[in-house]
Amino acid sequence: MSKDYQKKMRIKYLRKLEKFAHCANAILKKEDFNASQFRERMLKNSQIFEKNCELNLHSSYTKALEDFVKACLDFSKEKDELISLANALDKQRKQSEKKEKYKNYLREYE
Repeated sequence: MSKDYQKKMRIKYLRKLEKFAHCANAILKKEDFNASQFRERMLKNSQIFEKNCELNLHSSYTKALEDFVKACLDFSKEKDELISLANALDKQRKQSEKKEKYKNYLREYE
């Protein structure tokens, strides 16, 4: 496999993970949360992963994202646990964005 193909597959996999996590987060934060509807929706959304195989993820955010998706598909965790995982994931995403902005700021002055 070429590097371009691997990069393309990695980007697709990450986008699917983010889409799944965003949907799960939105359902979890609804006031009228229903566990059975959550289970149905997560099973339906898990079908997007059938075409792509799992890839090795290197950054801490992407690993946390994958762990959150797996926790949502596990169905053994309670709503509160999943919400705390989602909040931690959002916090980690915001921190990684700040780091990227800082790196780009330094590149301008080199």
